[in-house]
Amino acid sequence: MSKGAILSLTRALEVELGPQGILVNAVAPGPASAGMQDAASESRRRWQQATPLGRVARPDEVARAVFQLASPLNTFMTAQTLVLDGGATANLGGEPGRPT
Repeated sequence: MSKGAILSLTRALEVELGPQGILVNAVAPGPASAGMQDAASESRRRWQQATPLGRVARPDEVARAVFQLASPLNTFMTAQTLVLDGGATANLGGEPGRPT
């Protein structure tokens, strides 16, 4: 529910703030390695299998996506949610490691 609320809030804020030239976007990262989880843990292994890229994100990869949205070069992308999951959502219902 909380992710749905963030998506709805992003859209609602854009409708309210867009006329003032304010862009509102969200970033929805999948699992990222921040050094707090054992690289051999079962949960990490499952995410790596479910991701066509076969790995979790690095923190700098998430940061670059946020930077792109916050950059002065972004002048028109708004009310969007940037999903950073290495293709895991494309793999829903498919075989591990293979997109559907």
